[in-house]
Amino acid sequence: MMPDHALAVYLEALKKATREVPPDYFQFKVAGQARPIYRERGYCYELYHRLRVALPHDFHYSLAGEVDKSGHPIIQTPPLNRRKPDFLVHSAGDMRSNLLAIEVKPGTVTRRGIEKDIETLISCLNQANYEYGILLIYGGRRPGLLSKLKRFVDLNPQFSFVRNRLLVYWHENARKSASEVAWQEILKA
Repeated sequence: MMPDHALAVYLEALKKATREVPPDYFQFKVAGQARPIYRERGYCYELYHRLRVALPHDFHYSLAGEVDKSGHPIIQTPPLNRRKPDFLVHSAGDMRSNLLAIEVKPGTVTRRGIEKDIETLISCLNQANYEYGILLIYGGRRPGLLSKLKRFVDLNPQFSFVRNRLLVYWHENARKSASEVAWQEILKA
């Protein structure tokens, strides 16, 4: 399966899977508090389950969550040697055939959280032979979040080399599909 075709298959599965994430996994109720909170791990576990169901059985790549590759010879240099993307879509055992590295963050993410995750994705693209990277943000459009992304990419010289392979998806509400946020929109923020 060609990487562009495999990416299209994965993105369709992502849209279906995000649409099926129930509200209780989108934000968690906390005893004694009126407002639910975002918990990235819980959201990721449910999304992993939904993605496994949505991906076709004959999909060429495997989906894995937070694989620790810190001892791998290709991943010995910083910053990748200390990072584990939330999801990998890859051919296990073959570093020449990696489709996607995915980082997930709630809409309440800090500027540093975005920077760390984009640095991880850029490193996966540059150091570990991943074809694409996705930053998936879930939760309402927090004011200023797009400008946080813009500030980071404006200051990162590596961004221009990976822009066409780095995607941003936003899952705004439970029971709705994530959708791509175009770089044009981010760079205008």
